Amino acid sequence: MMRYLGSIPLLRWLVLVAVVGSCVGCSAKGSSYVGRWECSSGGGDFLEIKANNGALLVTDEDATYPASLDDKGTLIVSVPLMGSLPLPIDSQSRELISSAGSCKRFNKVASSSSEKIPSKASSPPATADDEGATRGKLSSIRSALSIYYGDKDGKNPSNLKQLAEGGKYLDSIPKTKTGHHPESDAVYSACDTSQLSDKGGWAYCGDPTNKNWGAVWADCAHKDSKGVPWYER
Repeated sequence: MMRYLGSIPLLRWLVLVAVVGSCVGCSAKGSSYVGRWECSSGGGDFLEIKANNGALLVTDEDATYPASLDDKGTLIVSVPLMGSLPLPIDSQSRELISSAGSCKRFNKVASSSSEKIPSKASSPPATADDEGATRGKLSSIRSALSIYYGDKDGKNPSNLKQLAEGGKYLDSIPKTKTGHHPESDAVYSACDTSQLSDKGGWAYCGDPTNKNWGAVWADCAHKDSKGVPWYER
């Protein structure tokens, strides 16, 4: 998450010494944070959050940082040269959100070194037929968008689900089946593949001011059986 700070261990530990012990009760209030978190989109990034004598410590692949809870219960990590970095938990997906580093969202996979938490997005692997069907569905959506664009004098729908209204362009929004998420016809807003929610379903850009207006992708950051990321399909 913050690997570029690894060259300043002395400063890091000075900050650690200053903060440890200043968060009495954090271990109880921050129990929802304690455990191992792994990057939702894969790649190996992780955060290990531990309670230590009333304080909270956050470890990534390179370093350990002191942390405390603010008055709203949000975890705040003290990072040398960066200052305070909040790590809120999404109230709906329960993912940990980070504004630093290459991974922006983390799933909790263990609440301790010995306890594993089942993945909430578990689903059976997709077969070659499943993958082919999902690619075909994506092609159908893009074709429907092209027809809509022509009918509407160069305008795209503001929401992908407008294509299924009245059944003229699509009978319904089809479901994706990538093998990495449950089958889903949900539509998330994204105008670039870096904005994917990685929850399954579809990602669509309905912003007419964006250069990618009208673009649609499978909302999956994982790779298919051929090694191609779904968002590149």
